[in-house]
Amino acid sequence: MALGTGFVASGLSACATAANFRTRLTENRVVLPRAELDEKLRADDVVLVTAEGLPESIILIRVDGDAYRALGSRCTHLGCEVRPGKHALSCPCHGSVFDLEGKAIRGPAQSPLSRYAVDEEGTDLVILLNGKE
Repeated sequence: MALGTGFVASGLSACATAANFRTRLTENRVVLPRAELDEKLRADDVVLVTAEGLPESIILIRVDGDAYRALGSRCTHLGCEVRPGKHALSCPCHGSVFDLEGKAIRGPAQSPLSRYAVDEEGTDLVILLNGKE
């Protein structure tokens, strides 16, 4: 019982670094106004992006200056939503862990998380849902 309690507590603390960002989905593109995004995102943080009609939440990570990585939040084991942490993404259902590139580093998941292309358009950051990396 104590082991389960510790796991839940560590999962909750890992979640604390992720801000939520709700935006819009337009023609398989998630548009994020940079001014609003920059308020929520520091160089070492992640943002959990949601939008109506989005098949899964997207974890947006600033990797270096103005470079970003977008990963699907659905665990490749059984589809639970992974929780972003400072150094890894953890699945609360069965304990799978993914690195910040989306690669499974501890099972039971074997496959990486989905990766989406990220583009800049004017003052917006755009995640391309049909532009999987």
